[in-house]
Amino acid sequence: MIMKLIGGMLLVLCGGMLGYEKLKEIKRQLAVIEGMDDCLARMECEIALCERPLPEIFENLSKRSICHCRNAFSLMSKSCDEVNAGEAWGRGIKTLGLEEETENALLSLGEVLGAMNGERQSAEIEKTRSMLRLKIQREKKRIEEKGKTYPMLGFCFAGIIMI
Repeated sequence: MIMKLIGGMLLVLCGGMLGYEKLKEIKRQLAVIEGMDDCLARMECEIALCERPLPEIFENLSKRSICHCRNAFSLMSKSCDEVNAGEAWGRGIKTLGLEEETENALLSLGEVLGAMNGERQSAEIEKTRSMLRLKIQREKKRIEEKGKTYPMLGFCFAGIIMI
């Protein structure tokens, strides 16, 4: 009987942990999106004011950004030796593990990077940043609404299985 009770408690605990893992992934996505928004703001300034080449901008961003974005920009910087800036951008973005909607918006920016003049690139970066800011607001609201729901669903699901 004690073994069944311990097993049931472990099952409920594991169910709750699954819920917390889902919440943790949403928070990770939010951190990456916020980091990319910050990096895009810096990129826009460097393109508009400094007129540096994109590989150098990618290198600078890899040194100044949060860990998730740092690896992506480092890959972009290294990839610029082999491919154009747009393709290098795509390679880096795909390593971030973002949801499809966000990833596609960021990938569309790669079509403009290096292929258009600085003003056009800045305009496209601003458009992408607007989309990211909306996504940040939605994710914060989602965390607020679902923050307690996911763990509770995990606990309930495990409790139902136990019964």
